[in-house]
Amino acid sequence: MKYLLIGINGVYNYGCEAIVRGSVNILRAFDPQAEITYATLSPDYDRKMLADCGLEIITRRFISRFSFPRLARRLAACLGIEIPVMFDLKETATEKKYDYVLSIGGDIYTLSPDNKEYPSALMLFGDYCEKNGRHYILWGASVGPFSANPGVEKKVKEHLLRISGITSREKKSTEYLNSIGLGGRLLECADPAFTVAAEITKETGSFSGAIPEKIALNLSPLSLCYTGQGRKNGIAEHRLLVGKLLEMFPCEIILVPHVCPPDEGIDDDYSYLNELYRSLPETLRSRVRLLPRGLGFIATKTELIKCDLCIAARMHCAINAMTAYVPTVLLSYSSKASGMAEYVYGSRKYVCALENVLNYDFSGNINLSEQHCLLKARIPAVTRAAYSAMKIFKAHGGKEFSGC
Repeated sequence: MKYLLIGINGVYNYGCEAIVRGSVNILRAFDPQAEITYATLSPDYDRKMLADCGLEIITRRFISRFSFPRLARRLAACLGIEIPVMFDLKETATEKKYDYVLSIGGDIYTLSPDNKEYPSALMLFGDYCEKNGRHYILWGASVGPFSANPGVEKKVKEHLLRISGITSREKKSTEYLNSIGLGGRLLECADPAFTVAAEITKETGSFSGAIPEKIALNLSPLSLCYTGQGRKNGIAEHRLLVGKLLEMFPCEIILVPHVCPPDEGIDDDYSYLNELYRSLPETLRSRVRLLPRGLGFIATKTELIKCDLCIAARMHCAINAMTAYVPTVLLSYSSKASGMAEYVYGSRKYVCALENVLNYDFSGNINLSEQHCLLKARIPAVTRAAYSAMKIFKAHGGKEFSGC
């Protein structure tokens, strides 16, 4: 069968790389002869990073921003009127006889921080796929909640009832989808990223003691949009965090970027962490190291296993560490982090709201050997749950999935 993966801008986001790699693993486990195409805005870079995946990589094409539909949409928005417009070219879905179109990206089907923006363009693309004989599946997703905007919630629900299915990657999304009457449309499974480089793990005997000697720290400029901090205040607070950790533990801190866009924009972890690193006083900077830009998901995992503890704002940085059995604290700026922690750890003990990070009791809450053993026992089951997403292909045309 033929599959199209679409929905992300490129694998400069290591989490997106993990989703693509994990999706390929799952699809090939289900269908060894699968013909998989991946649409991206960064085809040259992604071909280099995914050269070992056996994918056809195409350029994701949008209608011109100066086209009449998009100009009319912007004008209407100025008047407070919403005109949804499909950005992806129709030919992306129809020029090849895809059996399935998988909407990847993890948390695209969510509200913006101001509770106004939602994935209307991608929803129209999904509807177009279904109308033209392509099964559109929301794949490995965290969905909603949209309850803060009832009008949007109604539109999203109607759309999700029209598509061929949803694989939910964590319990909070499943509970939300059940609450709005979509239980028969979904299959709960783990994030595709849990299947990537599963052989790279931290050995049980590699902990020298109860105190971490090397801490991986991932901080994201994107999180500042959710916490309401500006970049200057964010850097100041995170500088205090670094100082607190270095005072609390006789350790080295490894700053870990997990999103490194080519334009070094506002979502660039590396630029943000480099700014943080350069702002540290020399007495602290000598105990801090910044990983280079562009390592990718798997090479970053080989760095994470050298650490005793990972503290991560990016969801897929946390997954990268947890799958390697590295004790991990998730810094939460949205509900998906607590949902993921509950799914893996069975509790929220190792979740810290990002705005309260300076008050989190790392010393009291962290138990390295306990967390490591818990992850070593739990992750193989989570990986199997990720592969269970293949069951959704046994149902076609939007049938109920309860029998899968």
